[in-house]
Amino acid sequence: MRIPEAGLYWNIIQLDYSSLYPSLISIHNISSETVERPGCRGYEEAPGVGHRICMDHPGLVATVLGRLVERRARVKASGSRDPRVKERSDAIKWILVSGFGYLGYRNSLYGSITAYECVTAYARRALAVAEEEAERAGYRIIHSIIDSVFIQPVDPEISVEELAERIRLRVGVPLKIEARYRWLYIPPTRRGPGAVNKYYGSLAGGGVKLRGVMAVRRDTPEYIARVQRAVIAVLARAGDPSTFQELLGGAGRIIEAAAKALVEGRVPLRLLTIERRIGEQTRRPQKYARSLIDQGIIVDRVKYVVTRRGPKPVWELRGNEEYDPNHYLIVLERALAELPQPLIARLNPINQ
Repeated sequence: MRIPEAGLYWNIIQLDYSSLYPSLISIHNISSETVERPGCRGYEEAPGVGHRICMDHPGLVATVLGRLVERRARVKASGSRDPRVKERSDAIKWILVSGFGYLGYRNSLYGSITAYECVTAYARRALAVAEEEAERAGYRIIHSIIDSVFIQPVDPEISVEELAERIRLRVGVPLKIEARYRWLYIPPTRRGPGAVNKYYGSLAGGGVKLRGVMAVRRDTPEYIARVQRAVIAVLARAGDPSTFQELLGGAGRIIEAAAKALVEGRVPLRLLTIERRIGEQTRRPQKYARSLIDQGIIVDRVKYVVTRRGPKPVWELRGNEEYDPNHYLIVLERALAELPQPLIARLNPINQ
């Protein structure tokens, strides 16, 4: 994984490994009883971590996950549009995800932190190989994370399909073209570099893809999410940089109207509901959520609105409360920070 540079990129292709982690477990025979197993004749050393994997005997986890990877591939290859086929594929996918996750869980019967470290070591190498082959073939690396690589054709010597095959031959795991973007935007973080787990873009075939931004987060008030989605939908119509610049004006007017409606108190309370986890397992509960814990309220999640008198859970709302516009302007500003920077200025006059 590399830290991307924040910004707007044109003509981007996203390549994804298919079932990367469970496939690597199967290929390299990674299991709790195969890593650092004494008395083996043949070992394979995981790159960068030094752990040795016994290749004499098939590992239990490696065998089970390998069969599931093959079964999922057959299900997906059927090409059937029956929704039950997708459900089967998704069910196997989450079993595979759990299989990898529990490999590093200390209380799992088949858990092993050294085995887990082997898997992540091979995964890092898989991304490095993809980046190396892409750059060698005349593509620019924009971003890479987990099992995805975002590339931009600069002076390509081969097609993307041929590139994917080259990578597969070296790693042993097939890749697919997950998406083609007319443009892709990576928001900046507060410290400056691009966000690792946030991006969105206009798909070449139509529509948009959103990952990690406030528009798709569960804890974002619906009103704020709608504003962000509306702005992105306007910008998604751009097919070139000059059109994108032209559309910024229309997107800015959406922001101005949204902020004005907040200030004037015209937004329904139901669209300003904030949802937060407050259970004991929450690592960083929001301030109001912590206060509910202190009051002994035992629920996993709470929905509330920030009124002029402070946060109020939805079950106590009567419908005549006034929300705190300043709070929601701050939330709106956080959503704008994930949009192209010229749009942030549209909110400043309202705040002043």
